[in-house]
Amino acid sequence: MEAISLRCLVVLWIILSTERAVLGFTCGSSKFRCNNQRCVPLDWQCDGANDCGDNSDESGCRLRLCDPKTEFTCTNGTCIPTSWVCDGANDCKDGSDEATDSGPRCPSVSRTCSSSDFTCANGICIGAELRCDKENDCGDNSDEQNCGSLKCKSTEFRCANGLRCVSNDFLCDMEDDCGDRSDERNCHKASCDPSQFRCVESGRCIRGLYRCDGRRECVDGSDEHGCNSSVITRPTPPPPKCRINEWLCNDRSQCIHRKWICDGTAECRDGSDESSCGNIGCTPQEFQCDNQQCIPSVQRCDGNDDCGDESDERNCQTTSVCKASEFRCGSSSVCIGDSKVCDRHPDCPHGEDENNCDINECKDHNGHCLHFCHDTKTGFHCSCRPGYQLADDKKSCQDINECDIPGMCSQICHNLKGGFKCSCLKNYQLDPDGRKCRATRGPRPSLIFSNRRNIRQIRTDGSHYKEAIAQLTNAVSLDFDFKTSMIYWTEQSLKKIQRARFDKNAAPKIVNVMQEGLEYSSHIAVDWVGRKIYWGSEGGSIEVSEMDGSFRHTLINDGIEKLSAIAVDPVEGVLYWTDWGDPAKIERANMDGSDRKILISGNHIEWPVDLAIDYTTKKLFWIDAKLKVIKHCDMDGSNVREVMNQGIQDPSAITVFEDHMYWIDQRNIVKANKFTGKNVTVLVNQAESPRDLHIYHPQRQPLVVTPCSKDNGNCSHLCLLSSGAKKFTCSCPNGLYLQADGKTCNSTTPPAPVPSSSSTSTVSSPASVNYSTVQPADIQYQEQHNSKPNYGIIFGAVFGVLVFFVIVFVIILIIARRKRSPKLEIHYTADQDIPDDKAIIVKPEDGVYTKQPAIFKGNLNRNFNNVNYMEGRGSVDYDEDDDDETSPVVRNGDIV
Repeated sequence: MEAISLRCLVVLWIILSTERAVLGFTCGSSKFRCNNQRCVPLDWQCDGANDCGDNSDESGCRLRLCDPKTEFTCTNGTCIPTSWVCDGANDCKDGSDEATDSGPRCPSVSRTCSSSDFTCANGICIGAELRCDKENDCGDNSDEQNCGSLKCKSTEFRCANGLRCVSNDFLCDMEDDCGDRSDERNCHKASCDPSQFRCVESGRCIRGLYRCDGRRECVDGSDEHGCNSSVITRPTPPPPKCRINEWLCNDRSQCIHRKWICDGTAECRDGSDESSCGNIGCTPQEFQCDNQQCIPSVQRCDGNDDCGDESDERNCQTTSVCKASEFRCGSSSVCIGDSKVCDRHPDCPHGEDENNCDINECKDHNGHCLHFCHDTKTGFHCSCRPGYQLADDKKSCQDINECDIPGMCSQICHNLKGGFKCSCLKNYQLDPDGRKCRATRGPRPSLIFSNRRNIRQIRTDGSHYKEAIAQLTNAVSLDFDFKTSMIYWTEQSLKKIQRARFDKNAAPKIVNVMQEGLEYSSHIAVDWVGRKIYWGSEGGSIEVSEMDGSFRHTLINDGIEKLSAIAVDPVEGVLYWTDWGDPAKIERANMDGSDRKILISGNHIEWPVDLAIDYTTKKLFWIDAKLKVIKHCDMDGSNVREVMNQGIQDPSAITVFEDHMYWIDQRNIVKANKFTGKNVTVLVNQAESPRDLHIYHPQRQPLVVTPCSKDNGNCSHLCLLSSGAKKFTCSCPNGLYLQADGKTCNSTTPPAPVPSSSSTSTVSSPASVNYSTVQPADIQYQEQHNSKPNYGIIFGAVFGVLVFFVIVFVIILIIARRKRSPKLEIHYTADQDIPDDKAIIVKPEDGVYTKQPAIFKGNLNRNFNNVNYMEGRGSVDYDEDDDDETSPVVRNGDIV
């Protein structure tokens, strides 16, 4: 009896305590207190929605009137954008925005599709070309059912797997174009045309022009056997000239930064920069990944894949103390089984397993939970409806902004309370899934890529694969002009820019656009709006001309070390390029060369090999060959985000369209989701030599009207687009000068410009660099008109400065000798008595140092000093016969 009385007193005390808490119930300063003792955000009050559940948040509110110019008034009083009316979605929640008999009187949706459409099982009509394209266009996947075998043209070969039609030209070319090698079967019986050469072992037929050209096309090399003087041969291109801070790989095919030697990652294709480096390890403050990279120990088990192979996130201890089927006793590490909770016997040291038993807190004002209350044995917890998440008080709910999640919508995302809505740009339509936008204007998108000997085209779904332009020498960089169905490319061996119309022409005519003054390695971009072509050379210049190559003009010729890619956004009038000099960076300028700025530099970039513009989401993508990552940022360089950091080996190009990104990696062309990096697919496997690629589709080149569209902007020669206030600038071909009217060009040298603050353009952060915009002719003109200098003043000033620097140098030298800390140094020697260069590890007498690979994820200093690497001398070329370019040799005993 006493036990029962005591229990009743405890229950009564709990009830009284609960009532006292209810009477004193309050919400935070940022929340509204509902009459039913729940809390909602203040901005939810008087918004037309019953968020409290008792409508107290809408009580006494003035009726909000919708803006008739931009909004539609629903029957229930809700306001929605007028663009949402009759779009097939019930945005009003009462159907009034989609009514056919009242309100907006939306047209009835026809359930009869036209003869050129396919009728989905759910009644939706889609284009017949979308049938069996491996995309769920209907939303119920009915367009991908009963597809049967793929139908190919008479000029195509249907692969044995039934998934692809390839051009007959691809048969027996020693490339697995089908993906199942069915296009390479029974090739030894093939008969070759008189214009072809037949390989000895494989029987493969190759073009006669490939015979004795210095490159092996046959696996057995028989096309290069028995060559004599009667056979025309092409000279092997000379090795590249490396700068003083660069090193020539042993295969003499490329130059890399000296600081990349023995950094744990091979940048040379032959791996010579990492040969003879000895054993490489990480410091005690670092974790060594399975791929031999070093990361700071603090990044181990932090939930991020810092290594790139996820080895830093393996075998991590879980933070949960108890198992899912156990109860944790307070904040201790003691765990008991759930069956022991509230069994009227205290099992925890302090009896926590018997507290608040037999009490359902959810019966008291829903536990003050805004949405759902869940009673447990010893307490309760709250949860929210889909589209909401618990606030910090763990009881009220707040909206989830789905638009902050990458890829939630393809293009335009509208965040709603408890949900979201996607919409698309002009000439795109929303898929039945309500999230993905698909281009509607033009044919299905395809991919064009340079393949050294030819330019090929493949549909993005992989179904059709053909040769677009054949019999090329060494096509590398390419771009296109959809308006004229023209492809432009750089012929690296011939040092030319060429073009050809390829749309439906079986044998397109190749035309030389630019054939003089081009460097061996050039990169091209087409301005489809201003009707110009831009190209940049690795030597450090960017040029522009008309589409036919006329009116050639040097736009930028300084401050670029190792240009690797160029892209244009003529809609905004901006030019972008990548430079993998030291430091590596991404720059931008107006398309007339003005307002030059650095967008990306530092930890985000090391060796950018290509960049691409996503014109729908306004993002700049780039792929890095050293960091092995794909990243993107806003067009002003902000909000850098890593999209992919796994599986990338030796990339060379990237492009973006709709929801996917495509890139070349070694000899493969790979496809993946551009928001998440997931759903990786190899689109082309083991092509001969893919170098550059672009999506070929009209929406890839949206058309706009610019000041240059009418009368060439009244410019006598070049009208170049710009993002400035005027939106364009008149420019002159090399050798001509712009006159005072700002429009006319002739050979007359204009008067010297008056010096002003606008005579130089300052490059913004992260590096502060000044690029002169004064032309060489202007500089000479100014020098000729300068007054005679006062040599006495100059001599005195120079002498004083020299004395000052000598004193400072002596002081620094004395301090350095006293405080010098031992370093691990790599000394390169070129002694005539030594047959090969040696890289010698110099160790301090009182210590042993560990050499580490490159650290890509952290801001750690290298623990060795390459004394041959000198900052600020990137423009000096070395002599090709200099023995300093041979491979370094490191004694294994010198590194631990």
